[in-house]
This record gives sequence, structure tokens and C-alpha cells, in this order.
Amino acid sequence: MNKEDIKIEKAKHKIFLAQDNFDIKLPNSLFFSEYLKIIKKFGYWFLALENGDLQPLTPGQYYFLGREYATSISYYELRKVIKYKLAWGKYKKYKKDWGDLYLILCQCNNEEIETLSKILKLKSVSKENIIPELISNSKNLLEFFDDHPSYNDILYKIKVKLKLDTKTIEISQIEKSIAIKFLEQALSRMTEEQKIKFEKEIIEIVNIEGGLKYKVGTVFTTLTAAQISGFGVYLLASSSLSFITGAIGLTLPFAAYTALSSAISVIIGPVGWIGAGLFTLWKINDVNFSKIIPSVIYISWLREKYSKENSNNFQ
Repeated sequence: MNKEDIKIEKAKHKIFLAQDNFDIKLPNSLFFSEYLKIIKKFGYWFLALENGDLQPLTPGQYYFLGREYATSISYYELRKVIKYKLAWGKYKKYKKDWGDLYLILCQCNNEEIETLSKILKLKSVSKENIIPELISNSKNLLEFFDDHPSYNDILYKIKVKLKLDTKTIEISQIEKSIAIKFLEQALSRMTEEQKIKFEKEIIEIVNIEGGLKYKVGTVFTTLTAAQISGFGVYLLASSSLSFITGAIGLTLPFAAYTALSSAISVIIGPVGWIGAGLFTLWKINDVNFSKIIPSVIYISWLREKYSKENSNNFQ
């Protein structure tokens, strides 16, 4: 670049450097305070450099982008840029790992955030606490000081623990498979008479809330189908959670769950006999599956509800 080009480019840099308070679209608590300050202050500038909206002008900026530069970088600038690279690297990792879920949480209403907060047994109800709590409960004792796992890592741990034989890598399908696994296990322990009564309760909910028509004898086949979608995911999550939460002594506030959990208590009495079989996999010092599995099942419904395909169907 000639002198005039450099002058113009420097002016462009100043414009982006003046844009502080970068919107990270992630919980602040995921980051060390020093890294968070760097990301908030320089995020728009980092992004412009990476996207090619700005051209690097100094050895440090070339180093930040991982590109060669003719002049060696000073020790002072190197230390500063290394810190910038580490902070920005963390942001990009967590954005990739958790950005989609955070966007879903941002669309949730108060009842939905309250439901997830109850499942995770949070003291305060806030979308900002959901992801950090999922991360915390997904680590065992030996992993406590490791870097934050991704949401995919959590799903993989659940798949291994439940011995789920699913080849799909699509997050929504894995979530549904987990919910289906629990519903199938619960149904396998019920008598035919109990299944019929439970099915009738689901059909009643469908008639009231979904405006759909399910025939007797087809409900469970529909709910455990791999390609279930739309309102069916709501029923699947509600049905699975109505068994799981009873076994861990939890009550949730949304309508279908309330109706189904009440029906279960009448049809089969206390659900401890289901819980005894399903919850022996949770051990002290292990991953807290009693929190992350119900959370993932409920998230499966939220993901379906706020997907582009259903954006106008469940508002």
C-alpha cells in the first residue's frame, strides 16, 4: 500500500476501534474477566480484521491473523497480541459450541426459562445462568479444571451413558433420540391397561392444545418415530419429562407436563419404580445426568418451537 492507502486504512481502523461494547451473544460468565474486557472492547475490530473489512497494518495485526510480515514484532506487542488471540480464540470456540443454544434461550418466554432453571435447580431465574450450569453439571470430578465442553460433548456423554445406537450427527435428532429412549423405557414397564389410560390422556391434550387428531393405538408409535416434528416434539418432551421428573422429585410449570404427570400419578401411583431402573446411572462425582438429561429433553422442544420452520406456528 502507498502512503495514501495506509492513511485511509488507518482511518477505517479508528472507526472500528471506536465501536466498543461488542455484543458477544453468549453468557458473560463463560469468560475470564480480562478476556471479556478485551472481547467487548475490540470485538468489532477483531471481526473486521478477520473478515477482510480491514487490512492489517502492523506486525502485531499480521500475527493476530496468523500471517507472515517482513518486520519482526516487538516483545511488548507480541505479549499484547497473544492475549488478544487467546481471548478471541475463546470467544470463537464458545460461539461455535454454544451460540445456537444461546439464541434459542434469547427467544424463550419467562415460563420456559423458569422451567429450565427448575430442572437445573438454579437459585435465580435467568437465561444467562442456563449454559454455565449445563457446563458445570456435565463435568465429572476429573474434568473439573478442563476447558468448557461443547453442547455436542454433552450430548455425546449422554449417548454413551444411555447406550444410544444413533448414527446421526444432527443435534435436534440426538435430543429427540434421548427423549424417545426414556419414553420407551417407561412404557416398557407399564401394563397394557396403564398404556391405554396414558395414551388417552395424551390424546386429550392433543385435542385441547394441538388441534390435531391422534387415533387410539397410534400415539406411542408416532411419539417414538425418528422423524417426529412440530407439536409431536412437545408431546414427546412432555411425556418423557413427566416420568423423569417424578423420579427425581421435581415439578415443572408448563401445561402438558402438568396434565401428564398428574395422570401418571393416578395411573401407576408413585413413579419410583420407574426411577429405580432409569436413574441408577447417576453417581456421586460423575456427570450430573439427573440435571442435564431432563434439560436436553426440554431443549429439544425449545429448538423445535423456535426453529425457522415453526417460527409462526407456536407463538
